[in-house]
Amino acid sequence: MAKSSLRSSQFSLSLLLLFMSLISVAVYGCKLLSSYIHVQDVPVAVANDKLRMIGTPFSIPDTATHCSVSGRFYSYFQATYQIDQVAFLKSTADRFPDIRRPEPIPFDVRTSLAYNFKPLGHGDIQQNAHGYVLNTMTMRGGWRIVYDATEQRAYVEYSPR
Repeated sequence: MAKSSLRSSQFSLSLLLLFMSLISVAVYGCKLLSSYIHVQDVPVAVANDKLRMIGTPFSIPDTATHCSVSGRFYSYFQATYQIDQVAFLKSTADRFPDIRRPEPIPFDVRTSLAYNFKPLGHGDIQQNAHGYVLNTMTMRGGWRIVYDATEQRAYVEYSPR
């Protein structure tokens, strides 16, 4: 009789541990889905780690400095970083091989960043007086990448929807 009692308590304990494990996994999943990151003026390695934490398809080039990142898990993100023009163009061409090369257009980067982005030639990287703009954003998501040559700073925005 004592063996039977011992067995039922072991069974209950294993069920309790299983239940606690499932609850822990559910809480961790909720934490990931609702997590928001925001870091400012950090090294590239830290910024890229944060980008990987939220599951983005983008990484900041190794030659960048003064990186800032904010975003949500498997959702939108925004990143800014300091980088020289040649490295920016090379990293953009490496990440987006199907874009066409720059074409001059009258467009003010600072006005665009201060207010709202205006639709440009879809999928083209375009040159202006202050730098470059790549815009593939639609109502269903996409990329906005702006490079300010005066400040030597890149602004990246991504949204999956």
